[in-house]
Amino acid sequence: MSRSLSLLLLCVALLIGGCQSPQAAPPPVALPPQPAPRAVPRPAPPVVISQAPVAVRSVTAARGSAFEERNVPVETVLARSAETRRPAILYFCAAWCGYCSKMNRETLSRPEVKARLAERFVAVEYDVDTAVGRAAAQRYGARGYPTMVIVDPSGSVKRTIVGARDPQTFLSLLGEVAP
Repeated sequence: MSRSLSLLLLCVALLIGGCQSPQAAPPPVALPPQPAPRAVPRPAPPVVISQAPVAVRSVTAARGSAFEERNVPVETVLARSAETRRPAILYFCAAWCGYCSKMNRETLSRPEVKARLAERFVAVEYDVDTAVGRAAAQRYGARGYPTMVIVDPSGSVKRTIVGARDPQTFLSLLGEVAP
């Protein structure tokens, strides 16, 4: 019986782990520092363009603008262009556009630019945030602002100028279309 008791105690000791030799635990392994997790950028919410009709804000020029009128239907502009036998220049801009503000401030407010536009063109400014301006911009493919589209009385595009220009360059571009 003592033999079976010894055997039983040996089995219990093996199960508990009492037969392991006393060794020091291995030192912990130092892991290299981990970079902080990156934030995954969220996609921007979709832009929703209102389809609600917007009234024409004004038919007078914006403050500092060289353009005689604002947000006039394109057909009216083309009729006036045919009547005066001058090309029309359609200026597409937005109140929130920094380059449009720069163009108004540095180029379109200059007396020589105002004079050239008044004597040689039917000039109309379009706010692309209005229904009339949005429709005109779509008709002439204006996607970036400021954009100037010069059209003949039939509505055919003679030249498109995209982006803000200094006064001399702008006058030179206008001279190529209507000397």
